[in-house]
Amino acid sequence: MNQDATIPDNKTNNIEQYILEPLSVIIKLAIITIKPPETKLFIYDNIVCFNEKGMFQGISRFYNKSNKSDLAFLNVPVYLACCKYLTRDMIEKFPSMRTLFEMARSGLEILKTTYRHNDMACIVLHYLTCIISSHLVSKKHASSDDIFYSGRMRPMYTDSLLEQYRKIWTDDRLLIFLNIACFLSIDHDANRNVAAFETFMVTIDLEAQNCIRV
Repeated sequence: MNQDATIPDNKTNNIEQYILEPLSVIIKLAIITIKPPETKLFIYDNIVCFNEKGMFQGISRFYNKSNKSDLAFLNVPVYLACCKYLTRDMIEKFPSMRTLFEMARSGLEILKTTYRHNDMACIVLHYLTCIISSHLVSKKHASSDDIFYSGRMRPMYTDSLLEQYRKIWTDDRLLIFLNIACFLSIDHDANRNVAAFETFMVTIDLEAQNCIRV
């Protein structure tokens, strides 16, 4: 049997390391659109990381104990990011916020191709795409609340933790990231310039980790 076609076990050990800062997840999904083909994601110590295709991709995923079940942990942060940042007030204040989430949705479509041999992974990715799409479209359409599955992770995103995450994203930082995202969305040499985007994210990732550790 093709190993890619098997369904990995749901992770139960040290589940706290899969708590993720919501907007960072959206940004990482957006970055997928300008990453090399077949780039995969994994979660390590509360950070979404990239695993680019190459001779060491499998070794890296084995070493980090990552598998396709990591994708399911994107569920709650994607939903929370949509609820927080795709509101009418937020989009009026930051019009390019829609561009960022549209890039994230495109990143999910790319990941569907990357994980095309694993039906379960593709189902999760399609579900995440629907969550984002339902927030991007008119309120006349079905709300993402109708399709969101909270699971065991939602209670871990306490109001206190979400408030700490919110403080990470000052208006100045949001403007910087949104401007970079808009530039990369039309940049013909984005695959080289994306390094600057990822460098900015290092600080955000570290601050998000600290929110969990306090």
